[in-house]
Amino acid sequence: MSENASWLYHEHLDLEELIDDCATAVRRGDWETAARLFGRLVGRLKGHMRIEEEVIFPAYEGVAGTAREPTASLRNDHDAMVRWCRDLHYSLQARNEAAFAGALKPLRDLLAHHDEKEEQVFLPMAGYILRDRRQEVLDRLKELGLRQPPTTGRVWDF
Repeated sequence: MSENASWLYHEHLDLEELIDDCATAVRRGDWETAARLFGRLVGRLKGHMRIEEEVIFPAYEGVAGTAREPTASLRNDHDAMVRWCRDLHYSLQARNEAAFAGALKPLRDLLAHHDEKEEQVFLPMAGYILRDRRQEVLDRLKELGLRQPPTTGRVWDF
């Protein structure tokens, strides 16, 4: 699984780029572009979290003897990201650049720290632990796109 985890790293970079592009649009006062980019960001975050929480984390947790702390911490980060995204959403609706900047920095910082935890700790560990279940994980990833709604129970109420 580890050699195919590079797409997750690429997604992390894409998410960071979307955040930066959205911030640039806000600084220019281009609220329509900012809202469109933010919508793409939220859609990508939802998909990314869903892949992790419905396939990768459960596969890892299903192996006897694995520590639960890494996935619990990553899930907590996901919850915090949703809260910061909610703040960003409302600041975009109000066209409030100061409120947007106030919510953007903590989200950007959290995302960078979260991505580092995944890339440096969790994904290498999970790749090693799940190496014998690689095809099963890949099959579940393929099936994920066919199943609606998400099973995480996370509320995106904006």
